[in-house]
Amino acid sequence: MTREKPRMLFTQVKNIIICLLLAGVTCFVPGSVSGDDNDSAIRIELREINTDSMGVLQEYASASGEGSRFPPQEDIKEYPRNYTVKETFWINLQKYQYLYNLARSDRKNNDRVIKVLGQEWFDDARLKYTGQPVDCIVSVCVVESPEGGEYIIFDADNDENFSNDRLLTFRSEELQRGNIKIISQLAESDVEIEFYDGSEVRTRTIRISIVRNIGNRIYTGYAHCSMMTGELPLDGKLFTVGLIESQDIEYRQSSNLWIDTNQNRMFDPDEDYYAQVNQPFTVLGRTYQVVETDRFGNHITIRKVDLPSLEVGLPAPDFKAVTMDSTGFNLAENKGKYILLDFWGTWCAPCVNEIPVLKEAYDRYGGKKFEIVSIGVDDEKKLYSFIHKNNLKWTHIRQDQNGDLVKLYRIDHYPTKYLIDPQGILAAKLGLNSDELLEKLDRIFH
Repeated sequence: MTREKPRMLFTQVKNIIICLLLAGVTCFVPGSVSGDDNDSAIRIELREINTDSMGVLQEYASASGEGSRFPPQEDIKEYPRNYTVKETFWINLQKYQYLYNLARSDRKNNDRVIKVLGQEWFDDARLKYTGQPVDCIVSVCVVESPEGGEYIIFDADNDENFSNDRLLTFRSEELQRGNIKIISQLAESDVEIEFYDGSEVRTRTIRISIVRNIGNRIYTGYAHCSMMTGELPLDGKLFTVGLIESQDIEYRQSSNLWIDTNQNRMFDPDEDYYAQVNQPFTVLGRTYQVVETDRFGNHITIRKVDLPSLEVGLPAPDFKAVTMDSTGFNLAENKGKYILLDFWGTWCAPCVNEIPVLKEAYDRYGGKKFEIVSIGVDDEKKLYSFIHKNNLKWTHIRQDQNGDLVKLYRIDHYPTKYLIDPQGILAAKLGLNSDELLEKLDRIFH
């Protein structure tokens, strides 16, 4: 996003932040590992499993990061007759193959791509990608019938012709987030895409879903892809890991890593470790870093690093900071009460949606036993205005995207919350479920 925000479980579409809500729990089967659990590098071999219950978010109109300057588009041969086309958008499932083909298409595009990604990237892409066309883009359109009915069409056979595809309707989905009710509409279809696997162009069927939020009419697309899994051996225990790519058929350091830290042989977003591959992670009190990710997710390599631990059940990383009212906050001096660290921003719609739940939690329990410390990754003026307009009475700290606290707590998904107990121990890491926060606090204080 040109790098405005970190790559997370949500994406910015027409300046609206729409969050991917993971659906339930995903079971898995293990792969294998080579190496050992000492300070040497550990290579974890991975195998593919299907994850139909897990949405993997895709921007509907552009690739993320550098690719956002080169939005994918296809020439549509035909739309259904007698229907009014309201919107057409595209989902790119192999970004770098698409950019490599774009760079080879003509001199102007070659100069544009190299200017953004660099000559070194292009020289490396020559070794990884094919010069022949690869149709890795899926087209989707929304149309209106003469009677006023609205339909969505997926180019399921990927022939750039909507006239031979099914007319589908949206089904309503309702989600309660604390006091906020989110209503959206969903449509799904299996589609065929082409991708280059390093030796040949292959075809793969992937289920694509389009979510439309009621009110702002924003369409967000995501693909149901696979997960690569394997096992990490530490101290005689096996921790299953999962590798997920959220915006591409290829895997890289910006993909997501899931670790079954509670060893219940399930991936649960509320209990297990989940973050970008490039983030250090802590297991059994030791911190590791993924140092190499296979392009198609066949293996990852990790190595132990000398960084503070960040794991539920261990002491929370200590810090001092200046608050937005120019006073100081010292985490160590606040032992004896529960502290909720809330990483958020006014640009993050799910963060804003959860403000009423945080206010309710503070009204119920704020004081000597409980304190909220919100770390706003945002523009100072916007943050200050929002805090005062909404009468947010708890402690506030502002950070840049690469601020010390963002790095210390390895934040790459927003909102992210850490609950710290009166002894300074990380009691829980909370993602999107603020209802869970109220339930935890109710159990603690009753």
